[in-house]
Amino acid sequence: MAELRTLARPYAKAAFKAAQEHEQLAQWSQVLTIAGQVTANEDIRQLLANPGLEEQKKAELTLEVAEDGVTEQVRNFFAVLAENRRLTLLPEISALFNTYRLIWSALLISK
Repeated sequence: MAELRTLARPYAKAAFKAAQEHEQLAQWSQVLTIAGQVTANEDIRQLLANPGLEEQKKAELTLEVAEDGVTEQVRNFFAVLAENRRLTLLPEISALFNTYRLIWSALLISK
């Protein structure tokens, strides 16, 4: 699990930074949470591991479950994940993203 977190961390940080820059933390959180839950399913993980399915098609299928909140930046992020064959890291990316979001919120409240 620690290895997966290590692999997921740079993607989660990049997603968080993009969401902050576009003031879309809630939207990104929603999409990543749904995608993380879906890709945690063993059947979906097997589908994502299928070498016969194009990587970009895997990204599109993953995004279809999270229709609301899918911006161009989110699509680009998922395209990068697919290109690097990292869609299966979405549960960890989602967890880290939401942790960063909680910390950020706590820092804002304490000011």
